[in-house]
Formats: sequence, structure tokens, C-alpha cells
Amino acid sequence: MKKSKKRALYNFPLLALVILLLALAIGLFYYRYNLGKLLVIRSQNSNQLSEKDYERIRDGLVTIVKIQNPKLALNKLRGLISDNAVANSCHGLAHEIGHASYKKYLSLDKALEFNDEICGSGYIHGAVEERMDNVSNIYSELTKVCAPQNQGICFHGVGHGFMYYTNNNLPKSLQLCDLLSQDYGRINCYDGVFMENFEGDHFLHPSTYLRKSDPLYPCRDQKDAYKDSCYFYAPRFYLQINNGDYVNALSWCANAESGYKLTCIKGVGSGSMKQNLNDPKYVEKICLNAKSNTELNYCIDGMVSYYITNFYSLNAGKNMCGLLSKSNQQSCFASVKKRQNLFPN
Repeated sequence: MKKSKKRALYNFPLLALVILLLALAIGLFYYRYNLGKLLVIRSQNSNQLSEKDYERIRDGLVTIVKIQNPKLALNKLRGLISDNAVANSCHGLAHEIGHASYKKYLSLDKALEFNDEICGSGYIHGAVEERMDNVSNIYSELTKVCAPQNQGICFHGVGHGFMYYTNNNLPKSLQLCDLLSQDYGRINCYDGVFMENFEGDHFLHPSTYLRKSDPLYPCRDQKDAYKDSCYFYAPRFYLQINNGDYVNALSWCANAESGYKLTCIKGVGSGSMKQNLNDPKYVEKICLNAKSNTELNYCIDGMVSYYITNFYSLNAGKNMCGLLSKSNQQSCFASVKKRQNLFPN
């Protein structure tokens, strides 16, 4: 009896140790499980693809172009943009499909047979970029690159293309835009130039016309004809270097020169919508931080401009407006209506 009790006393510490280790193992399991869920949640809520993920998706889409065709690659991209991080990069990814398409067919006409306006017409922009990057005489291309339709989205792509052609020489690219004969062609071209400057691939195609200490640079130095485009796209760079600080971006726009603060705020609305394409209500909350009804309406107009451009559809914009608070729906629908001649239903 004594030996049995003694043996039990010896076994007690061992049993306690086993129980302790088991508890630690269970605790570690739940910690890792919950941490895993947390990481998944963070990944789902992130609005920025890592460089590795971007390259993986890009390479997959380019492979589809090479083996099959650009239309299937664009359809694949359409299915991916329910993820905010992909949606934020969808314009650039569509550019990549356009580049690959031109490289495959060596014909802009052939590449445009597969055109799809998804992701803000990024496909045509990329195809035009690649074409402009492979011409010996840029001037001979000006009258025919967008013919015969001569659509604004094509001229926007020409602006991107000029930046490729000139190795991101902003003044030279804008001067080339000035050679276009139509007003709307020049304006869309300016937009493409400044979009490429502020939001292009700053690793592969660095621009000397950017300053982290002054994200509005070089807007103040531009001719009046260029300033609207410059101030509209400058917030894209601000949001990039400030980790999507949307609310402070609205206040930062006060630094714009007289007459362009509202253009900048519209740009914040557009950039916020681009980075949160699947959550218009969240972007609306950002716009509600505007300091006046006028600023709020410009922010909402920026939301609408990006949303409709991304889906190339007025109905998409109308559906988005229906999601907003009733107090903001009138402003939203008015923004859609003023673009009715630019986009199909």
C-alpha cells in the first residue's frame, strides 16, 4: 500500500508535466489557427498586391495571351477583380496583357480585335504603349495610331506611349500630345502622360518628375493646359507614398494652387475608388471627411469617374450610386448623367 502511494507521488509530477505540455500544444494550435485567420483577413482587406503576387498574376495572364489569346486573359482578369488588391492593380495588369498582345501579333490592328474596356481600358493603353515604344518615327504615327475611331481612350493610351517612347521625359511627352489635332485627343493624351508619371512602374520606368517631399510636383510648373490633368493624378502618388491615407489626402489638397484644389479632391475620390473598387460605401465614408458640400460632391464625382471608366458602363455607375446614402445619391447620379455621351449602358 505504501509502495503504491509512493509510486503515485512519483507519477504526479510526470502527469502534471504531460497535462501542461498538452495545454501548451492546444494553446499553440489555437494561437496559430487564429493567427492564420488574422493573416487571411489582412490579406483579404489589403488593397495592395505584393511585388511577388503582382508578378505571379502578370506572368499567368501573359502566358494565356501567348498560348491562347488576349480575350481569354482579359476574361481571367475580370474574374479576379473581386479581390481589392487585384482591382487596385487591374489597370496595370491590363496594360501587361496589351503589351503581350502587341508583342505576339506585331500589329496594333490585330491586337485591338481583342479589345476589352475592363480595368479602365488598360488593354488598349498597353497595346498602344508597346506600339509607340517600337516606332522609329513617332511623328508618322500621330495621324494613324488611333484612326479611324479616334476615341479618347486610345489617345489616353498614346499619352502613356509617349512616356515610354521618351523614357519618361514629361515635358517632351506633353509637347508630343500638343501635336494631336483634336482638343479631346490632346486632353486625353495629357491624362495618359500624367497617369504614367504619377502611377507608372517607378522601378522599371523611374520618373525624375516626382518628389516625395512635394507630391504635387510638378503641377505648379505646368502650362495651364496641362494643370487639370496633373492635379487630378497627383493624389495617386500621394496615396502611394502615404499608404492610402485617404482622409489626410483630402486635407493635403489644400496645398494645390488656387483654382485646382477641387480637381485634386476629385482625384482623391478617383484614387480611393481605384484602391477600394469593391467597397463604394467605404469610399463614400472617405468623401464624407470633405470640409464642404462642394468638396464632397467633387470627391463623389471622382468616385464615379473611376468606377464607370473601370467597368466602361453607365449602368455600373448607376448601380453603385444606389448603394450610397440617400443624401449623396443625387450628386452621384448627376455625375453619371454628365458622362452619358462617353460610355455605353
